[in-house]
Amino acid sequence: MKIIGYKSDNVTATLKTVRNCTLLCTAYGVDVYTVPVKKDEGMTDYYYHIGGTKDLLDWLNISSWILPNVVKNLFLNEFTEEEIRTYAPDAKTKIERIKAAINEKRWTSNGDALFCELVGERETAERVIQNRTEYKERQRLAELEESKKREEEKRAEEQKRERRRIEYIEAIKRLILSEDYISAKEFELIAAECKISLPLKLVGWLRAHCGRIRIQKHDCELPAGLKWQYKYATSYTYAKKGHTSKSIYKYADMIAEYLEL
Repeated sequence: MKIIGYKSDNVTATLKTVRNCTLLCTAYGVDVYTVPVKKDEGMTDYYYHIGGTKDLLDWLNISSWILPNVVKNLFLNEFTEEEIRTYAPDAKTKIERIKAAINEKRWTSNGDALFCELVGERETAERVIQNRTEYKERQRLAELEESKKREEEKRAEEQKRERRRIEYIEAIKRLILSEDYISAKEFELIAAECKISLPLKLVGWLRAHCGRIRIQKHDCELPAGLKWQYKYATSYTYAKKGHTSKSIYKYADMIAEYLEL
């Protein structure tokens, strides 16, 4: 028996032969078939089909884990004739459903187009293909619009973060220029902003031991012939169990000169 399936590209519809297909039961004139497929573990999956139009089988959306006797009982004792007919519509009903999908601009498949050709509805088959093309184009444009929207939101968020960063950096600069204390973290940030690369040893000390830092201009003049070891007077606090740093003075000078303190 045959069923409409797809080639390996998962796009091109084709008629496929269903092998090892066994009639399970007939309910209200509708044939239900099962196809057992043995797995490597010794287990068996059961796939179910229903007799359709033009001697074609239709897939039944039933879990392959459900045993045949359970499915047989459902069709013979549980489902009404109306429910079963929804599983196995005649050609006219299937064509009406396909036409409705086209009119409502819903998705139609290549399998729908092949079915239309098999029952002599060539014009409808052409409409299916045209609807697919238009649907995919609408989808492409919608995805493009969504992508643009995400990019705009991302760009706006990045601009927002950048504004916050600039405001934060400016606040640190104001603290330094007013000769006020800044934190060790702020010292790192302002150094990066000033394109000054701190040595790893100093960064480690800042994060582990340093508390607050203040960079000031020297408040007195040295006698003639003498000069300050460092151009600016830098002071800092550090943890009781920590230790001092000599290199911080050099980099504090570089930051102060960059900011023209």
